[in-house]
Order: sequence, then structure tokens, then C-alpha cells
Amino acid sequence: MQLLIQPRLTGEQLAGGIYGVVTAMAVIAVLASGSVHVAYMVGAAIATSFALALTHVYSHWIVHSQGTAPHEGWRQLWREQIPTLFGPLAIGVVMIAVKLGGASNVEAAEAAMWFAVATLFLLGFRIARLSERSLSRSFVLGLVDASIGAAIVLVKVIVH
Repeated sequence: MQLLIQPRLTGEQLAGGIYGVVTAMAVIAVLASGSVHVAYMVGAAIATSFALALTHVYSHWIVHSQGTAPHEGWRQLWREQIPTLFGPLAIGVVMIAVKLGGASNVEAAEAAMWFAVATLFLLGFRIARLSERSLSRSFVLGLVDASIGAAIVLVKVIVH
């Protein structure tokens, strides 16, 4: 059975997802300590990603606002940036769920970071497949994206 509507994210939107995940990971890595509450880490990650998305939309809107329908351009730019916010939201849900399961703040942050690494792999793999790369090449590119996330986790471990 074929779906009537098949949502498909563009490569640009998937790249925004990667950007949002990496941004959230960086914020959480900086804040992850025993004294910073999970809700604060999640809020800071989402707020930072939102601020970056807003800056991206605004700067592109300024460049393209000379057209005949500048508000349509604004809406399209926001549609492109929405996936930037999905990464931090998903990471936040994982962090809160792990914390509610009885983990410490640091353990919740680490679980969310490893979830983010897996998400980066999937996003990198999907972008590669969208650009018609082979299955093996897509797998390698997914690993490259996951390595970026793993490097952030490693820095977090070293710093804390």
C-alpha cells in the first residue's frame, strides 16, 4: 500500500538536522556536570539551536528580501530550518527519559550524547543515499558524521 503523502526531507534539511544535533551536543558537553540540572541543559541546547536557526533565517532573508514576495521567502527559510530544532528536541527527550529512569544528570547527558552519535550516523547515511552514493560509501559517510559526535563526547569526557 502506497502512502498518499510521503514526507521527504531535502539534503539541506538533513544537513540542518546534523547542525542541530552537533550544536545540542556541544552545549550539553559544556554544561554536563553533577550540578547542572537536565532541564537546564535541554533548555540551553534548544535555545541555542533556535538562536542559530533564527540567525540563519534572518541573514538569508535580508539577502533575498528584495524580491516581490519577501514574506514567502521568510516562510520557506523557516521550513528549511525546522530540522535544526528536531535534533535538540530528540536529544532532550532522551535526556529527560533517562533522568526520570533514575540516572544522574551526568549519566542522562552521556546517554543522550550516545543517542546523538547514532542520530548523526543515520543523518549522514541518509544524506549520502539522497545524493545517490553507493551503500558502502553512504555507510562510510555515516561513520564520518558519527565520528564528529564521538569526538564531542570524547572532549566532554576529557574536560569533566
